Amino acid sequence: MAIYRWCLFTAAALTDRDIGESFDQDADDVAGLLAHLGIGKANFLGFSNGGSTTLYIAKKYPQLVNKIVAASPLYKRDGVIAGMFDGLQQATLADMPEALKTGFLAVNPDKEKLQTMFNKDRERMLGFTDMPDSDLEAITAPALLIVADRDVITVEHLVKMCSLIPNARLVVLPGTHGSYLGTVESDLLQSSRMPEISAILIKEFLEI
Repeated sequence: MAIYRWCLFTAAALTDRDIGESFDQDADDVAGLLAHLGIGKANFLGFSNGGSTTLYIAKKYPQLVNKIVAASPLYKRDGVIAGMFDGLQQATLADMPEALKTGFLAVNPDKEKLQTMFNKDRERMLGFTDMPDSDLEAITAPALLIVADRDVITVEHLVKMCSLIPNARLVVLPGTHGSYLGTVESDLLQSSRMPEISAILIKEFLEI
């Protein structure tokens, strides 16, 4: 299974190129990586921006896709909670979760590269344009969509996505953005078994 949020994050830490970021470009990069590795077909799991990238891969490179798991993805700007894009207009590196800064600097200690990554990620989201419904309707791979009930991506947004992707299933879990997967920056309690529950659901979906 290819997992995108962290592999793209790590790639950004190791190197950079003088172009902006987009989910479409991410999809091209992943397709190129799979070709380089000699992988003809795979299951794809992406969280947050990685979830959006996963949708682009399924739409643009269906021949590479077996099944997809898109966790907290976004396909239209109105799919987020009120105020998120306004908040991004004012966001600075100081607002980035410390766990993510630490993770980046562990791979690349150059703080200027960290700032560059933050700027590109911020501009990617501010410049994000809606995917047409027809792009989701064209996804042929079986899809599992996951969202938390207190996510920054609304449940209603995932319900709409599930109605558009022909072979999609939807899971709504209690929690916040990333907590159901146990991401390092989430507010997950140490005693929570939500990541285990998520893993079981994903494993069962992929093995059906």
